Amino acid sequence: MADRLWWFVTGLVAGGVLTVRALGRRPTPRDLGRAAARTGSDLLHLAARGIRPRNRMSPPRR
Repeated sequence: MADRLWWFVTGLVAGGVLTVRALGRRPTPRDLGRAAARTGSDLLHLAARGIRPRNRMSPPRR
């Protein structure tokens, strides 16, 4: 039961994010598709930053 609730909440949040990103006007299916692509790209970018190994050859950041 908890796994079904998890997928429901995940879908609800994802749908809300996509709709809000497409709401410059009444969203068309094309707008929702573009919003989905942008959101997916943003999530992949954040995931890549999170798992990127440190470059040990460069000086430390300040």
